[in-house]
Order: sequence, then structure tokens, then C-alpha cells
Amino acid sequence: MTTVRMTVHTWRPQYLWLAVFCLQMTVVRSSDRPDMNTVTQALEYVQAIASQGEGNCSFGPTLDLEYDKERWLAEAAVAIRAANLLTSLSRTGDQIMGSGDQDEQLHYTIVRANVDNNPNVFGSAIAFDYLLYRDYEVFSPYAYRASDGTEVKDLSIGYNYLTNSTDWFYIPFLNFQNESFSPNYTFHRSLSGNATSMARLGLSDGYWTKPYFDCGGGNVWMVTFSMPFYLPAQPESSNMSSDVPSSGSLAFGGVTTIDVALSSLDINQCPNLNENGTGNQNVFDPFVDTHLCKDTTECKAIAGLGFQRGAYKCICLKGYYFPDTSNPHKAFNGSAIEYEYSKKVHGHENTYDSDFNCLKCKKECDDCVDDTPCFLEPSSLLSYAVLGLTGACVLVLLVLLVYTWINRENKVFKAASPGLLYVFIIGSAVMYTENILHAALRGTELGSWYCLLQPWARYLGIALAYGALLFKTWRITVVFTVRSAKPVRITDNQLYLRIGALVIAMVLFLGIGTYLQPSYEATRLTSDNLKYKQCTTTLWSYIGEGASLLLLAWGVYLCVKVRKAPSAFNESKFISICIYNETLMSVFNILLTTVVLESVEQSVADKQLIVGVCRVQLTVTVMVALLYGSKIYHVIQSRHQKTTGTQLELKKRGKGGRGPTAISGTATLDSISPTIDFCYNNPDVKSEMERMAKVIDSIKEAMRLHDDGLMQTCLSAFEKELRVPRALDRSASTLVGSEADSPGPSHAAAPSAGTRYRTSKSQSTENWILK
Repeated sequence: MTTVRMTVHTWRPQYLWLAVFCLQMTVVRSSDRPDMNTVTQALEYVQAIASQGEGNCSFGPTLDLEYDKERWLAEAAVAIRAANLLTSLSRTGDQIMGSGDQDEQLHYTIVRANVDNNPNVFGSAIAFDYLLYRDYEVFSPYAYRASDGTEVKDLSIGYNYLTNSTDWFYIPFLNFQNESFSPNYTFHRSLSGNATSMARLGLSDGYWTKPYFDCGGGNVWMVTFSMPFYLPAQPESSNMSSDVPSSGSLAFGGVTTIDVALSSLDINQCPNLNENGTGNQNVFDPFVDTHLCKDTTECKAIAGLGFQRGAYKCICLKGYYFPDTSNPHKAFNGSAIEYEYSKKVHGHENTYDSDFNCLKCKKECDDCVDDTPCFLEPSSLLSYAVLGLTGACVLVLLVLLVYTWINRENKVFKAASPGLLYVFIIGSAVMYTENILHAALRGTELGSWYCLLQPWARYLGIALAYGALLFKTWRITVVFTVRSAKPVRITDNQLYLRIGALVIAMVLFLGIGTYLQPSYEATRLTSDNLKYKQCTTTLWSYIGEGASLLLLAWGVYLCVKVRKAPSAFNESKFISICIYNETLMSVFNILLTTVVLESVEQSVADKQLIVGVCRVQLTVTVMVALLYGSKIYHVIQSRHQKTTGTQLELKKRGKGGRGPTAISGTATLDSISPTIDFCYNNPDVKSEMERMAKVIDSIKEAMRLHDDGLMQTCLSAFEKELRVPRALDRSASTLVGSEADSPGPSHAAAPSAGTRYRTSKSQSTENWILK
């Protein structure tokens, strides 16, 4: 907290260098910046003094400020030596107290020597106490620097320094007026020959005044150091002390002073005294960190301006530029800022709040001189378009998810396994989030989050969406290529386990890659030195792309194997197209990003988003359209047929068909428990089945003609057809299998032992029947 104490002192009118009013400003510094109103008032007084004319000195305020006194230790030592010299000389005789006519010259010589031999000393005085020098009431030789050299005068003429207002004399007098000591205590050795003396008083016994303006003396701001000296006690001449020292003792005789001018020092209002943050002997430090620079600027002290306010300039911070770009001096003058702030404090019209601010550089500019852009901004229109398009796609996926659940019992969706379709839709939505994150976060402070999340969205989406398609195709491959008559059952739950294992593998891969070498948003430069942001490509990115290509290559292999497999609603065909498409797009994406668009600077800031959107739309959107477009078409057609009735149903009803719906003669491989057409893949089995079909047709023809002889012949031929070689028998066993395992009807039962058949006809008749 900062407080101001104003004290009024009464001055004698003949003392020109002191003011009628002496304003004492007590500034108590806190951890924060000082109260700017108090500091402003103090600096206004400094400025008012500096603005006065040479002969227009009307007041001299004293600023009660703390300052670094150790900088003037050498100057203080001058006053200490002079005081000890006077005290020592007082033991040799009464010349020091002016017993002779020429003794005054000794004192003038001492003060002149103090000034001439010490460049930093502005003035020096010896001020005797009342009636201690000759018969003078007061006597004070004073030397000070003038424009034409060092001048000396008696300061006591026209100036009574014995008053309590003259702190440089009165404070030492109060401290030492009642103190006296013997000469033996003062000196350790006698002064005979080359003996040395040891002074009792030191620096701690001196007194530093507050900064004040010496009006009428040197007309400068200064501080004074006073050091008491001692003379043989003269009780009869002392009227300032009630305690009369004993004879032969030493008592307070006056003070020796040195003045240090502050006019050559700079008022430092900036936070740091110099670049190293250490003290500087050329600045006055009580006003440190009292500048008025705005937050967009920083204070820089101006050396050599002397003891006046506003000795600084406000330069723009890094990342800001000076508003007047045509001005060669890119800084605000501290004196102008102080002046405008003073007008604001006094309620006058001012421009302090509206002016003296630097303007912020364009985005990503480390330094600038105007508003020239440094960053290649990504297209916001493209971002909005991508967000709208991708959001619409995700909304369509949500509609398809609900549509799948509603039609889960429909034969079209039931044949495609609704559970796998749910997984497929979720994976597609995850892949869409890659574009949403990129469009929403690019060009913001969260851009690096997209670089971290992008591989997760891509590879987890591939694991879910393409995992469902690949394992579904794998099931068709296993069922289609089996050579056993025993049915092969691969349920959806088994596929879910495999998809889960693939997802866990992807999560482990992504977690390790993110931990060891995470991708981040790096700044790059165009040929025009424009910056743009782009995610870094790590080793794990290449490993991820390679793993995805291997997974898709396996899918291509499966698609080739089942390319001729019969499938309900052509789903296998559409799955194969999707896998082929994703494989080609992945390769094209790598080439497009690393080769083609790397040299196109006009779209370099948007190239990752453009490539990402194109890849997702050409793969995920096409995949969803192919798989669901055909299903929705078949569902609509099925509902239309139920209302109007198909020609196939009418034909079956006319022929007395046994089922309410037509059953396709070609087995399919898309359902959970597929019916296997072994003849399609095994030529030997197909040949045997064709021969048996001919015999069965002959039996059916005999039954129609009610010809018992022909029936017997056909049965004999059928029995002969069953007696095939062992190799064909293995094929037949593969075809037929056990009754429990075969999805079709059981084998024809053999005739019982009690059954009688008519006598067989000739071989020619059998051959005729077979033909």
C-alpha cells in the first residue's frame, strides 16, 4: 500500500533555498507496482522543478524516498575523514576554533579540497555549532561546483541552519548533543612523531538526508551526508545542551557534509535497472517499475536525460508493431505518456487510454513491422463445407442403423447378419470422425490434438468396418472351399471374437505409437516465407499404413477366392468391390500426399484435409452406398411383390406348390448356416450326381406308367449305380454324409428282406431305360 504524508514547515523568509511549503512524500513499496497516483504526484514535482527558470526558484519539496546509499560510500568517506581531521586538530590547539585571524582559510581550504579532489561531490561544508567558532554565532564554510569552477562562501550568512527544519544539521545534533568522551578514549596512540590516530565515529554515525532541491544554493536536486565532529568542551559557550561535560572532554562541535547532486543521475522508471538486472550507478532507483507503458509495450530507459520524469520509451513487445508504420522511431516517448496520464489524473481531456498501444501482429508472426500476414490461413469455407458434408454422412449412418434394426427380420438383412451390419456402421462413423476433427480443430490451438487422434479414428474405423467385411468374406471362403459332407458352421459370435481381437491389436499398436512417437502439429514455410501447420509423419504412421495394406491385401485374396460363389442379393460381389476400392484409394492417398500436392503451394494449407475428405468419401461413402443401396432396393422390391403377388408365386399355386414362397434352386453362402452346393466346386461329385439323377428320373417315369417290370429294372440299375469304385465312394460319402449332418433329405432306404421283386428283364432293356 502506498501512503502520502504532507507536512507543512514554517520557514524564515530570508532563506531562499528553502520553500514555504515542504512536501514530504512517503512511498511505501509493496510486492506490486506502487500506487500510480502517488508516484505521479512525486514525479510532477520533479518535473515542475525542472521546468522552472534559472531565477524563478520558489519552492523546494523534499521527497521522502528510500534509495541505495551504498553507491555513495566513497563520497561519504570524504565527510568522515574531514570530521575526524577536525576532531584530531582540536587537540593540538584552539586554531581549529578560529583563535587566529587566518584560521578561517584552513576551513575553506578543507571544503574546497573535498570538492576538487572528488568529482562526484557537488558541495562540502563545515557547520559549527552555536558560538563554537570565535565570537561568531554560527560559521559554515561551504564550497560547491559552479559553471566557472569551484566557489566558496559562508553558508551561515543569510541562512540559519540551527533550526529543526535543517535535518542535515539538526538530526546529528539530536543524536550526539549529550554524548562526550575523553581524548584518551578517542585516540589509541599519541600524536607525537609519525603516530597514527583511530577515529571513534564511523559511517553508521552519519546521516543521509532525503532527496531535496537546493533552491538558491546549487539549484540542483541533491542528497547530503552529515558527519559530526568533536571539539574540546566549552560549557560557558554552549547553550544547546543542559548537560555540561567535564573539563578536558570532547563534545559535539558541528558537522561536516558532502552534497551529491542528483541532476546527473537518471530517474529509472523501468522494471530492470539494466539488461543484466543488476544495479547501475548512473540511475536513481526509488522510482523503479513506475513507468506508464501499456501492456503491449515494454519500458526501456533512456540514459543521460538527468533527474526528470519520463526518461524512458515504450517499445512494442514481440508480436506487436508500432501503429504509425511510416514513423522511423518505433517507440512511444515516456514524457508524452507521463504528460497525458497527468491530465487524466487531474480530470482533463487526454489521450492516454486511446493512444500508446501497439497493434498485434498477424497470426504466427514472431515479429513484424506492419499487418502483413505471416500465416497461410486454411480455408474456413472448406472447413464448413467438410463439416456439413461429413455431418450429413454421419446422420445418414444413424438412419441406416435404425433402418437395419427395424428390418432385422427381413430376409435381405437376415441373410447379411444384422449384427455385423451394426459393427460396419459404427466403424464407418468412426472413420468419418477423422474429417470432423480435422475440419474443426485445424488452425486452432487444439490442432495438435487432431494429429494425435487422427490415426486412432482411421485405424479403429478400418478394424471395425473392414474387419466386419473381411471376416464375413472369410466365412464364405471357408464354407465355399470345404470338401467335407459335414456341415461347416461359423456363427456371428465367432466373427465378433475375431473382430474384437483385431480391434485390440489396433489399440495396442496405436497406444505404443502414440506413447513412443506421437504426431504433432509442426510449422512449415512456403517459398514466400508464409507459415502453415501440418501434422508430422512418424515411423508409426508408415507402419500403420503398411499394416492396413496387408490387411486389405488379405481381403483381396479372399475376394478372388469367392468371386464365383453364389450369393444372395450379390452381397459378396459388393463387398469385394469395397475392398478393392479401399486398397486402391490407400495407395493413391500415399502418392497424392507425398508426391503430387507437396509441390502445390496454393493448397498446401488445405491439402491434408482435401486428401482426407476425398479418401473417406471415395471409400466409406461408396462402401455404404454399395452395401446398403442393394439391400434397400431388394427390401422395397420384396414389399412390392407382397402386395401385388409375383408370377412365381402364382405359378407355384397353379401347380400345387408345397411352400408358400419360392425357393431358389441355387444355394447361397451369406446366411448364418449356409447350404453348401458341393457339385459347384467338385466336378467328380457333379458327374455322379448327374448319373444318379438320370436313374431317378427313369424310376419316376416307370412309376408314372405303372410298369412293374420296368420298375424292377430301374431299381436294379439304381442299385448298380450305388456300387461305385472306392474312390467314387469317398466322393459320394463327401456328398451325402450322415443323415444327422446333411442339410438335405436322408439316403434312400434299402429294400427290406421280405420284399419281393419281379424277374429282371434283359440287359438291353436296362440299357434302353438308362438311355
